[in-house]
Amino acid sequence: MPTDYLFTWKPGHWPYSELKRLVATFKAGRNAMEPWRCQAHRKIRIGDKAYMVKLGDAPRGIFGIGTVSGEPYRNPEASEGENPWLVPITFDLLVDPTRSLLMPESDLIKLDAPKHRWHPQGSGITLEENAARAIDRFVNRKNDFNERGDQIPQAAPTVEQRVRAIVPEAHLADALGMVARSIQIADQYAPDKWGVRVSRKSIMLKVGFVEVLQFHNDLFHHLVRGDLVPKKARSAWRDNFYAAPYKNAPACDGFDADLSISKNAYELLFPAHEAAIEIAARSPIHTTTKRDHSPDLVYFISSMTKIPLSQPTYIESFDQTVFFLDEIADHRAFVEGGSISVLVNRYERDRSARMRCIEHHGTNCAVCGISFGDYYGSNMIGFIHIHHLAPLSSISEQRAVDPIRDLLPVCPNCHAVIHSSNPPLTIDEVRLLIERNGKI
Repeated sequence: MPTDYLFTWKPGHWPYSELKRLVATFKAGRNAMEPWRCQAHRKIRIGDKAYMVKLGDAPRGIFGIGTVSGEPYRNPEASEGENPWLVPITFDLLVDPTRSLLMPESDLIKLDAPKHRWHPQGSGITLEENAARAIDRFVNRKNDFNERGDQIPQAAPTVEQRVRAIVPEAHLADALGMVARSIQIADQYAPDKWGVRVSRKSIMLKVGFVEVLQFHNDLFHHLVRGDLVPKKARSAWRDNFYAAPYKNAPACDGFDADLSISKNAYELLFPAHEAAIEIAARSPIHTTTKRDHSPDLVYFISSMTKIPLSQPTYIESFDQTVFFLDEIADHRAFVEGGSISVLVNRYERDRSARMRCIEHHGTNCAVCGISFGDYYGSNMIGFIHIHHLAPLSSISEQRAVDPIRDLLPVCPNCHAVIHSSNPPLTIDEVRLLIERNGKI
């Protein structure tokens, strides 16, 4: 019979950024598995149940419930004095403990278990069965029942499931294409201010303080600059226009319509819509924009539309261009304790130039031809480095970059080989290396 164990997380002992990533993975409906440090690894078996408790500053309590899904193993990268044993845990329920808890400490201390149980020194403490079942009942109180009448936790719906629940299949491709196009415009005017999210009822793109595009309840809504609306459209859809309720979008109108005319309306009103996004970009960012943004929704839209999309700049995502040391002039290293600091010049990279390069050349590597989406799956669609044919360190002054002539998409491996010598190898030279080894 499976045994119940208590695992711990204390801010500072495992980075909060990693925990946020894990929570986001769970919310997106993907497999949320994480190896967890554990002192009592010898007695733990696959199938045992894991309860995660947050320690340290308040709030404290249970924030995750999962199952041991692999044999404990030694972490070869563990530092001296650090417990090297890890236990793989796959989560059935998980929340961000800095914002909410499945069961707060105030309720835990009422259970039939020693009070000190909820402040263990390490992970892998055996949890009394009656306490574990009480936690299950508390957590699952609002969840559905299975056929036997047992309460079971419900997995969060995936981004795709949410989107398909909002937009009928007949309009899905058109709707995602509109969102993708508006994201590209938002990223051009306000790369640090836009965010897109999907809830149970709507898909929404926000730029600054303003909602610029939304799909909900079989309806289509977007923002347009009033004086740029064609007279033909104003006349044909007179009842669909209204004064926008946003103080941060002066001179803009809202446009609501049924999905049946959304594509035609979007195309006809696109210049007015783009101008409205430019106006919205001047507004301050809303406090909820970063919190509500869904990177997984961007990946899903990109995979469905085959349109490469960037994340907002406040998202630490994999599509940021990598700097190579031989692109950087006057780099000097200083040893401080056990770490090395590298002082570098910072060269500006234009995100819109990156997008135009990708629009023209695509996201396949210009050297080896690899497509990350085809090779690694839909989550990697759009991942590619952008190579400057003239190294940035050789440019002493600002000059116009031609995204088609001066930039090329290359994969990280080929990019590293290009910069393995100084001056960098050419595209043809690296391609020849691959051909000589029979890889093309």
